[in-house]
Amino acid sequence: MTDPQTSTPLASRSPNAITVDNLLRRTLRVSDPSDPQQIAGALLDRYAADAELIRREREGLPFASTTAPLPTSFAGPPSGSVAEIAQARDDLERDLDSLQTTAALKDIRVEIRGWARSLRQTAANGLAAAAQALDAVQLNTALAARRSFGDYARLARYIGALTPDQQPAFRQFAQSCDVMAGLILVAIGDGYAASGITRSTAMLRVSAGELQSRRNAVVLALRTMTGTVEASLGQEDWPRGLEAFRQLTHALDNQGQADLRALLEENTLASALDELVDLTTGGSVNSLRDLSTASAMLVGRLQRLVEYGQTFAAPDYRETSKDPNATSSPESPPMSAFVSALSLFVDAFRSVRGARLLDISRPTMLLYGLYNSIGTDQVADRLRRLVSVRGALAQSIDCFADCGCDSQATQCQIVLDLLLYNLDRCIDYYALSPSLDGRGEPEIRAYSLADLIMSFGHICNELEAAGRAPEISHALDDALNEVQRIVSQEWGYGSLPRRDRSIVIRELSSQYLVEARVQDVARSLAPACKLELVFDYSRDRSVGLELIGWVLEEVYKVAVPQSGGPISIPPTLSTSVSRLAFGRANRRQI
Repeated sequence: MTDPQTSTPLASRSPNAITVDNLLRRTLRVSDPSDPQQIAGALLDRYAADAELIRREREGLPFASTTAPLPTSFAGPPSGSVAEIAQARDDLERDLDSLQTTAALKDIRVEIRGWARSLRQTAANGLAAAAQALDAVQLNTALAARRSFGDYARLARYIGALTPDQQPAFRQFAQSCDVMAGLILVAIGDGYAASGITRSTAMLRVSAGELQSRRNAVVLALRTMTGTVEASLGQEDWPRGLEAFRQLTHALDNQGQADLRALLEENTLASALDELVDLTTGGSVNSLRDLSTASAMLVGRLQRLVEYGQTFAAPDYRETSKDPNATSSPESPPMSAFVSALSLFVDAFRSVRGARLLDISRPTMLLYGLYNSIGTDQVADRLRRLVSVRGALAQSIDCFADCGCDSQATQCQIVLDLLLYNLDRCIDYYALSPSLDGRGEPEIRAYSLADLIMSFGHICNELEAAGRAPEISHALDDALNEVQRIVSQEWGYGSLPRRDRSIVIRELSSQYLVEARVQDVARSLAPACKLELVFDYSRDRSVGLELIGWVLEEVYKVAVPQSGGPISIPPTLSTSVSRLAFGRANRRQI
């Protein structure tokens, strides 16, 4: 029997039909274009005005002068946070209206109006995409919307710290942005839970349409390497693809790799790839669960073929007469293209992504038995602790701003807001990390926040030396210490391995450039008389840049990054060919 949730096999459909399906997913934001209920609901929301006119005409009511109602829902699985989303949208609108109608902010009213227009569109796109997060493209769109809300919250707190009389209004607006950003993560988890997703369900990293394109690239690369494409070699062309294919098949036959040798037949390889692509069509949950087990074995074979194609040593018969054991690996662009295309296809199935969002949206009581099917997950536990301490930290920072908001505490306030902003980025890294042991690259990037927290004392010492150190409450100090313990429990301060240190340096450099852009915007919107409190004009640094720059320069002994560097232009074609063919340095042409 055929599973009712399984779509028509993708291999039996035309490329035009696949293109139309992908267009419907992007335009109407539906997960399965073959489901008439999803299509009907999406069309009613998209053309709400016409739908209302038709309804009133059908009921015999006048319809000449009606206004279209705003769409109250989005196509996708039901969410348990509909009331919270409605409340968050209302709070955001009220805070935006308050900022736009305040007489003290009349000089930046146009800029705030631009914020409102951008955030309304971001909220609509982010929440709609979160409901369809089974599609990797929609998941990325939702996470981008969450990042945008975080950026606006950071900017609002920055300007509020430099506008003391309007700081409560800006911080309330930033709080509304934080709530919307958090609800997007919750909406993604709600969508997963409503669809029956568990930790064991495979989550694809690419859309079905892109996976089909990768499949076609693999087959085309194999045809090019084997010479079955309708193209003949020129009189000066070497058969690099045929020779590499002959040597690879010869090596596989000699070593008894019959399962890999079979994948070099076009029909066998295409059938294996189509088997995986078919399970991804339409985002069916049952298909994704089948993919969790079906992909493990087949993708393993494909990965072995990739590794073998990258490392096998092809004998050079010009050298075997002198040394029978001599081997070399002559370059073959067609072989490299085939291995790269196959690697790109395999990368889509390499890791589980986003399943930890269930830990954010589902109550802890339900995680046992229903969703925690793979045992203890240290990263998931760390994520839950970070989400819990995030609320306590935000509340303590807001209390610090309300209780001691004089000009002497402005620098400390901006640094605390910077730490809160980076804590949200840490939560994103842990939520999307594929690592189970908590030592993957996302966790190492999250460690940069621990560096900043541990260096927070540098700013406090400077303020104390100037005789204007602010009072830090015990709750705020405890929250900062708890975040530091959670993030850095696997590493010691400044004791990371060389490879991990380079990752943290890149992350801190990226944070430095982001903070520099925030600084430029704050300069144009904040009162000029307050800028001297946080800006060092001699070094062109704000207090936030000073903290990140201090960590880079003093802890990691590297220079702060500069944006807009020169473009690296590669050498000429003749020089590149000379290096590849003969392995020698450039020679002056005579």
